[in-house]
Amino acid sequence: MMNSADSPATLKASSKQERKPSYHHGNLREALIEGGLALLEEYGAADLSQRLLARQLGVSQTAPYHHFGDKNALLAALATEGFRRSANVLKTATIENQSLERRVRGLCAGYVRFAREKPELFRLMYGTAVQRKSEYPELVAASTEAFEALATKVAEMITDFDITHVDARQATTSLLGLSHGLAHLIVDRRVSPILSELIDDERVVVEQAARLFVKGFQPSAE
Repeated sequence: MMNSADSPATLKASSKQERKPSYHHGNLREALIEGGLALLEEYGAADLSQRLLARQLGVSQTAPYHHFGDKNALLAALATEGFRRSANVLKTATIENQSLERRVRGLCAGYVRFAREKPELFRLMYGTAVQRKSEYPELVAASTEAFEALATKVAEMITDFDITHVDARQATTSLLGLSHGLAHLIVDRRVSPILSELIDDERVVVEQAARLFVKGFQPSAE
């Protein structure tokens, strides 16, 4: 005879509990960030919530609040992770033993690819969804780390090609602006059919932009 503890309803509930993810105190924050990044791409920053994240991970609705006091703190943490990953991509980019134009093209293409693969994260990192960004030291540090990673690559190019008339920091800012602008145009398609057609071939757009940018490294004839 089946007792009440072995009833179908009880067994079903037990099965659900067994499938429910279990997170230790030390890795719940990481799980929340990973889950948040996935939900961010699905719902966008506006519709992402801690309750939605808690349901997705199968934890209590209050669990995320132990790590992120409010939604803004959660979004700041996600943006921080985005900058860290962007910095890692730059740090591990292999562009040595290539021409100057190929190096610039590689850096631009990597930036654009990052934005295309994670458009909502890209918008979160550089948009206005995160309020009071300067109040989050980790976000500030990660953003700075990403800039410094790009600056290191630019400085290497300047040294390798003995470019003495270009300031490395200014060149980094210009390259970042170029890459960001291209990524923004490609990720957020413009209404203008003319512009949409011009940026339709991502590879050509990046190649042309890199070629024009490299001309700035050439000393002016005086």
